[in-house]
Amino acid sequence: MRSFVGIGLVAAMGCFLAQPGQAFTKFVCDYNYSGKRDSDKHDLLILYDNASNEALGKDSFSFDKTRNPDPVEITVKRHSASELRLVWSVPDVRFKSYSTDLDYLATINPATGALDITITPVAYPPPWHFTGTCAISKVK
Repeated sequence: MRSFVGIGLVAAMGCFLAQPGQAFTKFVCDYNYSGKRDSDKHDLLILYDNASNEALGKDSFSFDKTRNPDPVEITVKRHSASELRLVWSVPDVRFKSYSTDLDYLATINPATGALDITITPVAYPPPWHFTGTCAISKVK
């Protein structure tokens, strides 16, 4: 796991911990590019509030200490026993001299932790497809 996962976790939990005794689901995911061009692992952290059906997330792909240090709000499109579908955007992500917004679509199986994620760089198509697994835990 990259060290970024812990950065902002306290802040993210603070946003959710408005109600005592509330339970959250934490997904800590590793994912790999589905093509052969890039075999590096990337990390994703999602905190899902079961009661309000809201989520916050952060990934190492778009993380930057100055531009994108905080978790982003995630829209929960669907939540069922077999699928948690999430969408979000991260603005102004830099890759060397390039800059683009990134749009994310992630599907997590809450029972198995299987992850399927597509990241679309708005300025530089085509989208990137990743697959991976998530460790799932309950957080109070």
